[in-house]
Amino acid sequence: MGKSRPDIVTAFTGGANRAVCHPSYQAYSYAKIIENFNEDIYTNNISLIPCAFLHNYKEENRSNIDNDFYAEAISYAPIFLAEDVSKLRNFIKKYIKKKDWFFIIIAIGFIVVQVWLELKMPDYTKELTKIVQSGTNTMTEVWKNGGMMLLCAAGSMVSAIICSYFISQVASSFSMALREELFKRITSFSNVEMNQFSTPSLITRTTNDVVQMQNFMAMGVQLLFKAPIMAIWAICKISATDVRWTLATIICVFIIVICVGILIALCLPRFKKIQRLTDELNDRTRENISGVRVVRAFNAEAYQTQKFENVNDTITKTNLFTSKAMGLLSPIMNVCMNGLMIAIYFIGAILINAITSNDFNNVVL
Repeated sequence: MGKSRPDIVTAFTGGANRAVCHPSYQAYSYAKIIENFNEDIYTNNISLIPCAFLHNYKEENRSNIDNDFYAEAISYAPIFLAEDVSKLRNFIKKYIKKKDWFFIIIAIGFIVVQVWLELKMPDYTKELTKIVQSGTNTMTEVWKNGGMMLLCAAGSMVSAIICSYFISQVASSFSMALREELFKRITSFSNVEMNQFSTPSLITRTTNDVVQMQNFMAMGVQLLFKAPIMAIWAICKISATDVRWTLATIICVFIIVICVGILIALCLPRFKKIQRLTDELNDRTRENISGVRVVRAFNAEAYQTQKFENVNDTITKTNLFTSKAMGLLSPIMNVCMNGLMIAIYFIGAILINAITSNDFNNVVL
């Protein structure tokens, strides 16, 4: 590698020594292209901070591209090698928005409040049972506990709404950043790298896949946080009463995990196949639209229609299989939850029959 101009380096690529842009100048150029041709940069007041990261460049050759001769290019965009990961992390932290992390923490807090309120309602049910059994309390106590149950339900609903709002903000910000990164990544492809991807595949990556990730962030993240918090909290609460209730809950959770694992094992390969078929479907559609004159000139409408229908039928059948398989999840969950409820009632009946009337309230939930 040798020196020519402050923005040019000579590198061995494609089987020969070639003059190419310095990585820092190249990163700076991409940033300027985005600033000049992306309206969101101006409407959202976005500031781009370019840098170059050479993950496969050897440390012993650093002086060839990181020296005073290229100081001007490096001043536009700092350069980092594989050994500079910690420096790169610190550089990114200076410009990354902390608002999303703040929103996630708030959302998790409201999820915890929601779970606490939902698990607090059985406590008031227990108090109502005591009141009804004793027969000495007035209706004031009944209204008081009933009102607290209504407040818990209302508070849980409000917490869910607020949590959904913050998660939606995070999902929107995430999808915007993901699209921006995809755009910068695609525009940085060389001709050789661009030939490795088809146009329909890049269209799918930048549209459908980003939407899927946004939907996952908006809906899946709440379940990923809420489900384990609810399960652990509920099991701990049940374990304070009788070990048989805890055992029944653990068995139910185990069955659900096994069923979900089997469904994922069946559907995951087909979800990957759907991604490939979506690319192919986009390719067939683009062929029919961009080459409509050629198709008509050669009277190939039937041939093109058949090509489209073959892909469409395949993706339809694959989607139907995955939808039917994942559709089993809801009845499996209902069967497990209803079975757990029956087991709780059955164990509770055994406990009530085995104790004296003075200990009745100790096992009422």
